[in-house]
Amino acid sequence: MPAQQYLLESLGLEPAPAAEGATARPVGRREAARAVSLAAARQFFEREGHLRVPRKAVEVLPDGTRSSWVPSSTTRGAGPTS
Repeated sequence: MPAQQYLLESLGLEPAPAAEGATARPVGRREAARAVSLAAARQFFEREGHLRVPRKAVEVLPDGTRSSWVPSSTTRGAGPTS
């Protein structure tokens, strides 16, 4: 990104001023899903004190979002070994 910023500034373009109270938020679907999963993990950890999550755990976040955030690699186990 610094290279892009340099090129835009060399063309005389300035960045738009940040809105008051604006916070950074995820841009894509993957980032948004990761943010929800992280919030669910934090909530579970604060309540339970560990991250050994039951297989079918679903967290309801304060904004009403439901998240079943356990990674599939954790739920399925290690798989067959050769």
